[in-house]
Amino acid sequence: MKKGIFIFMLFTLSIPWLQDQLNIFSIKPLYGVATLTEKPTINFKHWWDGNFQTEYSKYENEFFGIRTFFIRIFNQFDFSLFDKTHAEVVVGQNGYLFQESYINEITGSDYIGEEAMQLNIENIQKVENYLSKKNIFLLTVLAPGKTDYYKEYLPHFSQKLISTTRNYSLFLKYSKIENIHFIDFNNWFLQLKNTSQYPLFPKQGIHWSSYGMFLAADSIIKYIEVKNKIRLSNISCTWKLSETLQGADYDLGELLNIYQRLPYDKMVYPEFKIKHDSIAAHPRLLVIGDSFYWTIYNEGIYKKVFNNETFYYYNSTVSPKGVLPSDNVSDLNFLKEVEKDDVIILLQSSANYGNPGVNFIQSLQNELSRYDIYFKKEKNRILNDESLRNYSSQLAGKLNISQDSAISLLSDSLTHDCLAIISQTKIQMRHNPEWMKSLNEKSKEQNKSVEETMQSDAEWMLEQKSR
Repeated sequence: MKKGIFIFMLFTLSIPWLQDQLNIFSIKPLYGVATLTEKPTINFKHWWDGNFQTEYSKYENEFFGIRTFFIRIFNQFDFSLFDKTHAEVVVGQNGYLFQESYINEITGSDYIGEEAMQLNIENIQKVENYLSKKNIFLLTVLAPGKTDYYKEYLPHFSQKLISTTRNYSLFLKYSKIENIHFIDFNNWFLQLKNTSQYPLFPKQGIHWSSYGMFLAADSIIKYIEVKNKIRLSNISCTWKLSETLQGADYDLGELLNIYQRLPYDKMVYPEFKIKHDSIAAHPRLLVIGDSFYWTIYNEGIYKKVFNNETFYYYNSTVSPKGVLPSDNVSDLNFLKEVEKDDVIILLQSSANYGNPGVNFIQSLQNELSRYDIYFKKEKNRILNDESLRNYSSQLAGKLNISQDSAISLLSDSLTHDCLAIISQTKIQMRHNPEWMKSLNEKSKEQNKSVEETMQSDAEWMLEQKSR
């Protein structure tokens, strides 16, 4: 008897090792786990200073066999008995799931204040005017919030905290004052709630449903057509009811990382058709936004309506990959890339109402300031360099413009060359592991971000070349 118990215990304890070696069971990975420890490589130095042992212990803790099985069992236990979650997921009434950052907006917890919002909208208006002079149309879009749409299903404690002092109300107030181009889908979805043919939000997802996304995507096209007096190809679709959820309609349910599939409502999914028009315009499109735009992007709708659709996710990474000199927005010759476009859309969810444009406006203004600095330097260099002055005189005669205009034109060209060199230097940094390691160490010493250190070093290197 004792021998049998011993053998059983030994076998049970060996299951994680057997799974790790033989992969006996098919175990679903955890959802939403973005960064995992890499398996460390052994070397003499790291062995003797203890770093290898520490890193390997951390790696084993994350990757030992059936770890995810135990995590899901633990999460299921807490969820089923206490409605407790181990993710940024809030359990509402009747099985509706929400996310904490979105509840923060409707309760006013992330309220940025009148002065900050006024400055945000004024800056959007300035950028809108600047881009308009370049024949670029800027449109700001407020995606709808599930917390507004299903506020009756919020947890009781959240319902008591709903506030009128919110970033949403401030955005509407100052956008109307500054008269910027914007679409408020949050309010429109509320108006459609009782008459919509299909659900506009899923029960266990945080993003708009496919049907809600289609209504928004189509409305954006029509708004751009009216404001720019152009005709675009229009989209139509047929809808099919599905027994299973697709896309992001169960994303909050997945984040729970539990075993039980929660009961959900059936949803409809589209089969899109583009109504091609021989005289339709196909402007270049740039979208800067958060995760709400992924549903439009992944369906490929705007890829067929617009020319060269590009998406800057949180103004940080570029999609599609490989089409620009770098997939990191911070490495790009930002001003040059932005001014290639005809239509720019800033799309943010309610969690980002307090930061309209998700840092695009700030980045463009910083780049314009940097442009002004280099423009003045290059203009002074032309005025103090006889050969450059002579070249500007020849340019004035060739283009039949004034000497001052020729100097400005040449200064602009040289400034863009400077910005291109800085951009290329940062791309070289990014592709050099040793260089990046040095920049990481330097940024920690200077208490700066790595991006700030890259920028300042690239600018310093340009200055050295110019001497």
